[in-house]
Amino acid sequence: MAVGTPKRSWLERLQRELGRTRTFWREARRTLDGRRFAELREALEADVVPVAETVTFALEHSARRLADTSGPRPDIAVISCMPPAETGIASATLLTFREADYPVDIYAHYGSAQDYLSAITDQRLASSQVRVFHLSTLPLGQQALGYRAQVYALGNSDHNQPVMRALRRNRHFPSPCRLVVHLHDPCLANILARTMREERRELRQVIWSCYGVDLGEAPSQGRMAEAGILGLRPLLAGVDVDLVIVNSAAAAQMVRRELPNHRVEAIFHPVFASHAADARQPTAQGALIGSFGVPGVSKRSEVVIEAFEEIRRRRPNARLVIAGYEAGPFARSFNLRPESGYDVHDSPSDGEFARLMASVDIAVQLRKENLGENSGVMARIAGLNVPVITSPGRAFDEYAPFASVLRSEEGAPELATLILNQLKSDCDGSAAERRLYAASRQPDLFCARLQELVR
Repeated sequence: MAVGTPKRSWLERLQRELGRTRTFWREARRTLDGRRFAELREALEADVVPVAETVTFALEHSARRLADTSGPRPDIAVISCMPPAETGIASATLLTFREADYPVDIYAHYGSAQDYLSAITDQRLASSQVRVFHLSTLPLGQQALGYRAQVYALGNSDHNQPVMRALRRNRHFPSPCRLVVHLHDPCLANILARTMREERRELRQVIWSCYGVDLGEAPSQGRMAEAGILGLRPLLAGVDVDLVIVNSAAAAQMVRRELPNHRVEAIFHPVFASHAADARQPTAQGALIGSFGVPGVSKRSEVVIEAFEEIRRRRPNARLVIAGYEAGPFARSFNLRPESGYDVHDSPSDGEFARLMASVDIAVQLRKENLGENSGVMARIAGLNVPVITSPGRAFDEYAPFASVLRSEEGAPELATLILNQLKSDCDGSAAERRLYAASRQPDLFCARLQELVR
C-alpha cells in the first residue's frame, strides 16, 4: 500500500496535466477558427449593447426635457442616489425634496431604461416640484438653467460612487455655481479606496501625502478609522467646495477636524412621516421586536439574536423581525428559521419596510462603533413613534431624548432585560418625546434650512 500510493498520485498529476493541455489546444482552435470572437460578439450584443442603448435613451430624453426652459427655473440641483438603489440615501433624497416648497432638479445614475422611466414617473413625486434627470446630463442642466448650487449627497457605500465621480469631475471642468457636499456618512474610506483604484492612484501614497500617516500596503477602512482618517481631504482636493453639510453636531465636529479650511454646517436628518404610523397597533403579546437595516457584526446583530433567544425562553410567543438589505444571507448564515421565531425580510420595498417598522412593539438599532453617521432607520422609526434601543456615541447621542441606550460594554443579557423592561414601561411621556423629536425634524424644515445656506 505504501508503494502504490505515490504511483497513483503521480498518475493523477499526469492526468491533470493532460487535461489542461487538451483544454489549451481546444481553446486555441476556437480562437483561430473565429468561434471565440463570435461568442464574444454575442455576449456584447446581449449585455453591453442594451446598456449602451439605455444610456443613450436616458441621455437623449433628459436632454430634451432640459431644453424646455419654459417652466420654473430651480436654484438647486441635487446629485444623489435614487430608487431603486438599495441604500437609505436614495429613499432619504426622494422623501426629503418632495416636501420642498421650491423647485428642485435631482440628477441620479440609472442602469436601465425601465429604472429611468420609473423614476421620472414615480407617483411619490407626482404632487411635488421635483424633476429627475440622468446624472450624465448635469452639465447640460447647469448650462440651460444656471443653478445657484449643486448639492452632492454622499455616503460610504458603493452606490455613491457615481455621485463622487460627478463631484470630482469639477476638478477638470469647474462649475460656475456653488458646490455643496451633503455627507450622510462623514467617513468615506470605502469611497476613497474605490476612487483611487478607478484613478489608478496608490491609496497608501495618497494617505501619506494628505495625512502624513503610513498605513502599509493595503490600508483598510478599519485602519483608517483607527487613525482618525475620514478620507475627505484627498476626495475633495482640487474641488472648489463652498459648503459641507452634515446631519449632526457630532459629525460636524469630526469633519471640521478633517477639513479645517472648509465651512461646515450641521442641519439634521429629516424624520419622515408615514401612513403606517397612523395604523400602528402594538401586538397583544407585546413581544414583536424589530431589527432594521443591513445586519452584521457592525450592527451587533449577534447580540440582538442572543438576547432574543433569552426573551423567547421567557416569552415563547415573542418574534424577531429582521428586515433590510442582505437580511436573507445573514439569516441563512445563522440558521434563523420562522419556526424559531424569526421573520426575515430580505431587501423589502420602501413601503414594506415602513410597514414592518410600524408593526413592531420595539426596535433595536445597535452599532459596534459610530463613525459620525446618522441612521436613516432611526429617523424613520422616530417618525413612526416606535420605542427604540440604540447604542451611545457621537451622532447617536442625539437620539437620547427618545431612545433607550445599551452601553458598549453590555451584552445580550443586559439587552434582553432592557427590551423586556421597555416593553412594560413605555409611557405617554416617551411617546410625546418621540413626537416632539419628529416634529422638529420634518423634511420641509430641512429644505428651508438648505435654501438659506446656499443663498
